[in-house]
Amino acid sequence: MRFKTGFLTNKLIILGIITELILLYVILYFPPAQTFFGTNSLTPFELSLSVPFALLILLGDEVRRFFVRRGNEFVKKYLTW
Repeated sequence: MRFKTGFLTNKLIILGIITELILLYVILYFPPAQTFFGTNSLTPFELSLSVPFALLILLGDEVRRFFVRRGNEFVKKYLTW
């Protein structure tokens, strides 16, 4: 399986991801934001729990795209937007 488009080709997506990561950092580790949002700092172990799920989502979407490119009618009807 190969990626059809590179990860760094859409600059707005990269900007959005960076902005989201900064906001998450502020909410999780900046004390006034922690008080406002009712959050606590996460340990490295807790953060690492999300990695397999992120990879699973990436893999699942690539499999979906593979079937869309091959013209699978079920996938085109129910799993595209």
